[in-house]
Amino acid sequence: MVTDISKVLAHAFFYFFIDPVTDLSLHIRRKLILASTNKGKVIRVALGGGSNRDDLYPSLRDPGALAVDWLADRVYIASSNRIFSCPLDRDLCVTVVDRLPKAASAVKIDPINGFLFYVLTGPNLGLHRLDLGQISHLWAPRPRQSEMALGHHRTKTARPELILSMPDLHTVTIDFASVHLFAVNNSKKAVVTTFLDGTNRRAVHDSSRLGSKSAMKDVTSMVYFNRVSEETCLIALKI
Repeated sequence: MVTDISKVLAHAFFYFFIDPVTDLSLHIRRKLILASTNKGKVIRVALGGGSNRDDLYPSLRDPGALAVDWLADRVYIASSNRIFSCPLDRDLCVTVVDRLPKAASAVKIDPINGFLFYVLTGPNLGLHRLDLGQISHLWAPRPRQSEMALGHHRTKTARPELILSMPDLHTVTIDFASVHLFAVNNSKKAVVTTFLDGTNRRAVHDSSRLGSKSAMKDVTSMVYFNRVSEETCLIALKI
């Protein structure tokens, strides 16, 4: 699995060398790379012989952080003060989170447990969570008039919750095996882990004790993977 991902990333860096990448997400099952660039485009690269798309969602202005829902085949993209949900192959994006105080610095999706996570960096901000069940009706087929008359259709209001208050947080990553979140507390130069609801917070790595050369600072991207053994590896990337 790690070898496959390494090949995908190598291909991605080669393909996106011309336009610097803002964020990148993988759809391993469909062998797709999706990335937002500083040119204001979302690019899709097909590694399995399909066609590439150089501007997948032209309706979006200034797309930034993104994440692929590999179960529902949808892409969640931060753009300005909104977060959109879009199908993999069509520019039919719908707003799922609106009126944010600023653009989300990271968007993560947990399709197994049904949560959308996003990070807002700044005072009194941090990691927010939204139940996918509150927004799935936004792109579902419209109900028939008979169903609406019988009261079978209910519109739900999306209510994101702040689950981890951390003003200098830039990104998180999800460990699907242990069902935990990992985040970097930049001010304390430590990696912390929590449950998916932000509880049971504890430090798993404190680099402030390792000296300035080893201490993490301004970490804005991270990835988690589990080796094909009992050894678990966490990688934090500074970009």
